[in-house]
Amino acid sequence: MVIAKLQGGLGNQMFQYAAGLSLARKRQTNLKLDISFLLDRAPKENFVLRDFDLEVFDVPESVATPEEVRSFTRLTEPGTRSLLERLEDKMIRRSYFREENGPFDCRVLDLSRRTYLDGYFQNEKYFEDIGAIIRQCFKFPEHQWELTPEGAALMDAITSSNSVCLNVRRGDYVTNPASHYWHGVCEKDYFLKAMTCLAEKVESPHYYVFSDDPAWCRESFSGMPNLTVVGHEHKGPRFVQYLWMMSQCKHFIIPNSSFAWWAAWLAKNPEKLILRPSVWFRAPEMKGVNICPESWIAVDNA
Repeated sequence: MVIAKLQGGLGNQMFQYAAGLSLARKRQTNLKLDISFLLDRAPKENFVLRDFDLEVFDVPESVATPEEVRSFTRLTEPGTRSLLERLEDKMIRRSYFREENGPFDCRVLDLSRRTYLDGYFQNEKYFEDIGAIIRQCFKFPEHQWELTPEGAALMDAITSSNSVCLNVRRGDYVTNPASHYWHGVCEKDYFLKAMTCLAEKVESPHYYVFSDDPAWCRESFSGMPNLTVVGHEHKGPRFVQYLWMMSQCKHFIIPNSSFAWWAAWLAKNPEKLILRPSVWFRAPEMKGVNICPESWIAVDNA
């Protein structure tokens, strides 16, 4: 049994599920999800509470019991385990793997079939061997919503043009000190440079702006031709309709957001161009760490 701890928003949970499923399938065992961190509603300083968001997809899921979680988390408290428990853990190769801050960690690929994964695992390399399966897991349940006439017209425009998803992430990246320290925020200048770069490669692009702060986008990109700010009336439950619409675009300009990362990764256009920030993490201890595939084009946001 592999247990993946879920934490963060939808994009982060998708990474954690994908890494856990890849390891579980490789070791021919089951994947279970520890959602206890998401269920804990105790207030924390500079922390954004999240929900279990993977339910927007029709993914096979099995929630780990408190007893199953405890059988792994006790490994982090060696002084509390009895001799019998330590012998049992050693004999069955039970391990608790906590991801260190940094780039892709190849040790994950060699973990045993009885592992608890604690981290974000934001890298395609953790699950690239089952990429097709992951795409199927994160297939959008279009039957769960009914597009308004305006939504249907928007989707027709996106699919019939050289559409570019331009995602702007603000929210807690701006207002939360911890998030701002860790991620920073991509400013208007980054998006303008990316638009200039993409316009040299794509004929007649039309930019569809998706954001958690559409008011800022309408003001910042006011008067720009071939640009549509998509309002939150199209976001759907847990923003999954937003993610679906984003993934239908032909090309992408993304910020340092796991939500946008997945929209670009899931997009089916074989000729898609994906422009991403050259600096993904602002925290000094994460300097140089990039979670994007090599084919994605880096645009300066320093």
